[in-house]
Formats: sequence, structure tokens, C-alpha cells
Amino acid sequence: MRRRQRRFLQTVQYLLLVLVTAMFLLPIFYVVTSSLKSPLDALAIPPRWLFKPTTEAYVALFGKTDFPLYFKNSTIIATATVLFSLAAGIPFAYGLARYRFRGAEGTAFFVLATRMSPAIAAAIPYFVLAKRLDLLDRHAGLVIMYTAFSIPFVVWMMRAFISEIPVELEEAALVDGSSRWGILTRIVFPLAAPGVVATSVFLFVGAWNEFMFAFLFTGRVAKTLPVSIAGFITSFGVRWGEMSAAGTLMIAPVLIFAIIIRRQLVRGLTFGSVKG
Repeated sequence: MRRRQRRFLQTVQYLLLVLVTAMFLLPIFYVVTSSLKSPLDALAIPPRWLFKPTTEAYVALFGKTDFPLYFKNSTIIATATVLFSLAAGIPFAYGLARYRFRGAEGTAFFVLATRMSPAIAAAIPYFVLAKRLDLLDRHAGLVIMYTAFSIPFVVWMMRAFISEIPVELEEAALVDGSSRWGILTRIVFPLAAPGVVATSVFLFVGAWNEFMFAFLFTGRVAKTLPVSIAGFITSFGVRWGEMSAAGTLMIAPVLIFAIIIRRQLVRGLTFGSVKG
């Protein structure tokens, strides 16, 4: 009787997991299929699930727009944001995790508090600064802004990961004559690699998908993918095929990146969750 109940519960759990997974995958499936439809099929109501695939939308996307430029801009800006945020945030997180000083918790809370304010509140000050520093419609302008918003997230994520690393390893390295920088680069960073990977994924996705600042601070030279996709909504109608094709190509790199590092990502998300 108990075995039957367990099997029944397991079956219900699997069905719920399948249902939830389908709910998340259905929008992606709809975008991908829409990118392979003709304009008439894309506008059909109700949607046509059986249709003749065509690459017409992709040909128009690459032939009539500057999509490759926008794709390159997003790649450069997102990658630079991840690198600079980790370079600035990890040493800060290490200091908060290892050094005990008056006001340490207050400093950590102040760093977190910067994430609590709405991003739109900083739009005007950032715009004034970017204009005076000639950073409008430049890659560096977006990278600086994204990095400023990302560093608090890196500090709080990596502080938790670094705190799980036994301090005895660092003390042994100090006895052997290693410097603090050597400990950080040779011991802490390799051991916290799963956390670095997990943090990097969140940073990359955040910078890759960010729309508001990219829309306000770019024109054409540094325009990113989210802004370019919004441009397919015109006064003459919505260009559904090209929009779906651009959305598919925007989703693909993130999915491929997550699949490649899925093991490290899972380790990073579960790091320190079980203590013996």
C-alpha cells in the first residue's frame, strides 16, 4: 500500500514538473516557430502549428537591418560587464568575508542597499554624467553603468561562497610565505570557481537583456539587441517574423552558454547548501 502511494506521489510530481517545464518552454517554442513562418502564417489567428518552414525572416533580418552590429555590441558590453564586475567585486567580497572590523556588517548592508533603489531613479544623474564625459552612445558608457549596478550583486554572492572555504587553507598558505593576493588568486578563486561561474551567468544574462539604460543612452553605434528588437514595432505594424528571428538568435547564445557550463552552474547554486 505504501509503495503504491509512493509511486502515485512520484507520478504526480513528474507530471507537475513536466507541466511547469512545458509552461516555461512554450513561449520559447512559439518564438522559434514564428521565426520560421511566412508573414501570413505568423499573423494567423488561431496560430498555425503545422506550416511550411521558411528562412524568409532571417534573410530579411540580416539583409535589411544592422542586426550583426547590435549582436556584437551586446556581446562586447555583456562580456566586459562580467569581467570588470568580477575583478572589482571579488576582492571586495573577500575583504568582507575574511576581515573583522568595526562597521563590517554596516558596510555589507550599505552595498546591498544600493540594489534596493529603483534603477530609473539613477537615469537622470547617469545621463548628465555620460553627456559631460562624452559617453553617450558608447560601449564604455553602458559598461560603466552596468558594472556599477553589478558590483553589489557580486559582493553579496561571492561573500557567501568565500565564507564557505575553510580559513585553515589560507592560514597554511600564510605560513608558507604566500601573500594575500597570492591566496586570493591561487586558493580562494579556484575553490570558489563554481560560485564565480554562477555569478557570471547572472551578470551576463542581466547585461544581455537590459533594456532601459540601453534605450536611453544609445543611438546607433552602441545599440544593443533588446533595443533593436523593440524597433520592429513600427507605426505601420509589427514585423513579427523579423522580431521572432531576432528573439531566437538572442536566446540562443545564453542557452548554449548555460548548457556548456551546466555542471559548474549547478555546483555553484548548491555550493554550501549541505554541511556535514
